[in-house]
Amino acid sequence: MHSAAIHAHRAPDPAPVDDPVPEPPPHQPHPVPQDDPVPDHNPAGQPERD
Repeated sequence: MHSAAIHAHRAPDPAPVDDPVPEPPPHQPHPVPQDDPVPDHNPAGQPERD
């Protein structure tokens, strides 16, 4: 009975921490290429791309 209590506290801890980490990386690279045609307002901010 004690083993179940320890597992319940250990599972929800590492689970929510590893979930939000791998989610942001795959979501950021997607909106970047889609906004490519919208960077018209950032022409002076990124002169290196010219």
